Amino acid sequence: VMVCYFFRRYTHAAEITKKYHSEVGKMTLLPQTVLYTFYEGLVAFQMIRSQPNEEEWVGIGEQSIKSYQTWVRNSKWNFENKLLLLEAESLFSKGDLDAAEKKYLASIESARRHKFVHEEGLALDLLASFYKSQANAVKEKEYFDLAIACYEKWGAFGILNHICGE
Repeated sequence: VMVCYFFRRYTHAAEITKKYHSEVGKMTLLPQTVLYTFYEGLVAFQMIRSQPNEEEWVGIGEQSIKSYQTWVRNSKWNFENKLLLLEAESLFSKGDLDAAEKKYLASIESARRHKFVHEEGLALDLLASFYKSQANAVKEKEYFDLAIACYEKWGAFGILNHICGE
């Protein structure tokens, strides 16, 4: 799911998410579940915006937020930026643009402060997409360029080749 999300293959990521949910009751909580929950939440909010009549995505996105609200109490360092980004995407999906923008910026700052350069890049990239949807080309370019710098620092050249080629 993470790879599909970074490469903007949201439909494929959605298919993986649906398959995961059909199997989730058979699994115990594993460390990778925490990361998977983050990306499935991001996929859910992406799908809400692109397929608004698919109600199942609302529940998946909101459950991801609830999980991170619990986990952030145990480790603000590891989970704060992810929770803030999920909340930003949720608010964006609901049309609360001012609150969404604040959450995106808080997520970026948290990821930077906690040295998660890949998640800082992702939050910057999503904020650029947010500004694109608002027809704000200046801020879109500003934040997209910052995302590119994070992806370069992370060494994610495959992602860079993909998103710069779009």
